Amino acid sequence: MSDKLQKLLLIVGAASFAFTLWLMAQAGAPEPTISAGGNALSRSAIGFKALAETLESVGIRVAAARHDSVARAAEDDAVLVLTDPPSEKQGVSALIEAATENEIRVLIVLPKWTGLADREHAGWLSHLSLKPIDEVGRSLESVAPTATVLRPPRLGAWSGLGSEQAPLLAAPQLIESESSGVEPLLSTDQGILFGRLRQNPSVYLLADPDLINNAGLAQAGNAHVFATLLRFELKAKLFVFDETLHGFERTPSLFYELTQFPLLLVTLHSCLLFLLAIWVASAEFGTRRDRPAERERGKQLLLENTVALLEQSRYLGPSLQRYLAMTLRRAARVVAPGSLEDQGMRARRLGVIAKARGVTRDIEALAAKVERAAARADVATVLQLSRELRAWSQELTGGSERS
Repeated sequence: MSDKLQKLLLIVGAASFAFTLWLMAQAGAPEPTISAGGNALSRSAIGFKALAETLESVGIRVAAARHDSVARAAEDDAVLVLTDPPSEKQGVSALIEAATENEIRVLIVLPKWTGLADREHAGWLSHLSLKPIDEVGRSLESVAPTATVLRPPRLGAWSGLGSEQAPLLAAPQLIESESSGVEPLLSTDQGILFGRLRQNPSVYLLADPDLINNAGLAQAGNAHVFATLLRFELKAKLFVFDETLHGFERTPSLFYELTQFPLLLVTLHSCLLFLLAIWVASAEFGTRRDRPAERERGKQLLLENTVALLEQSRYLGPSLQRYLAMTLRRAARVVAPGSLEDQGMRARRLGVIAKARGVTRDIEALAAKVERAAARADVATVLQLSRELRAWSQELTGGSERS
């Protein structure tokens, strides 16, 4: 790959990464889920977004759980809130059972209204009507099998918590008090608005959602009643609204988050860089080029170069003579220390010692060959005589001299 292309790719990659960071900064936090139903994410008349914000404003924490709400509520003084539960028994019953096992209090807000979402305004309702009472009754049966839902035409005097200021309810919805299995905490002669199960006192029931939904909480009387219930009965530091019952379940997943905006930009950018790295690697480590024969010969090449240098040298003879003198001095230090003879006398003396020790080579003969070869030395002769001198020294000293 050419240097120009590498620089171009580097510039493009840096610019792309900078642009990705800019887009992420502009995007900010993802938009919350928009809903018009009876849940804590909804700002419509039948939603409970205002309740969640009001609780937070007075220092009570609120969480909209979209996965494993029971585990999220498993904190001290937590209340699990099930708003607008479906009529199917299985989902609600499983949540109540799990909450009871973990000693978590549950507040169930029965459904009442059916709304038609406005196509032009997200989160608004274009039409609102009462749910059939038998459908609400099926939702109640999953919690209190013997209880019955009532919609009396008028209400009598209130009794219980918060009864000093009557709540304002349109088309009030109550639970029949006779044989319902519900202990009344706020009720009239016609039925129960707020109570708890006699067999499971940790489960609370609110029959009419208009007491605390977005439309109803705007009424001062309703807000006062719920504040009283909160102060004397619920006493919670954390309200966890279960949103899995409303179809908003989302299992935590790193892969899922990486496929959502704005992290999707980082994922795409990383994939492009990975493909670019593969391309560069394939260009760099593609078809293998044949190396020159000299690089494959290793030590042989080094020897050949050394021989070539020796052949061009004019000092082969003197080098061989110096090697002879060095060999004699080394051997003399081992077998005849303190000897001060000149080279000829040292050779004769070492020759006598060598014959006595059974050395087969004659050092005086080798020295004569060195002198003759020094006049017209060639590489082969020099190497041969050097080997013989080395071998004679090894035989004489038993390999005890240092090379």
